[in-house]
Amino acid sequence: MKKILLKNKTAYIAGLFLAAAFYAQPALPDVPPGQKPEVEFLIETVRTTDCKFDRNGKTYGGKKAASHLQRKYNHYKDEITSTETFIEYSATKSMLSGADYYIICPGEPPVRSQDWLLGKLSEYRQNNKTE
Repeated sequence: MKKILLKNKTAYIAGLFLAAAFYAQPALPDVPPGQKPEVEFLIETVRTTDCKFDRNGKTYGGKKAASHLQRKYNHYKDEITSTETFIEYSATKSMLSGADYYIICPGEPPVRSQDWLLGKLSEYRQNNKTE
């Protein structure tokens, strides 16, 4: 009987160690270090733009919009693996309603935020090419 209890206790302890090792694994990284400046650039671009951010039919200024993107970025960091997936998860549409986000710039028709941000990303990459 003592052998069975010892064997069960050993299995239990081994199980605890395995569980601890599994849960102690570091979270998957977010964007690669070389793309971090791109994400920061996009958030700052939203923060400082004169354009409005339309989210679920309500418009927000740049500061509120950038804060929202930052919160979503922090929330989905484990799933974000590139600047493009940052845009997809943080700045494309409402995860609750499914409605697309839009950027409304003065004198221009509304543009889906995904398209606007991909355009800004393209400009950033063009201006920051390394040879």
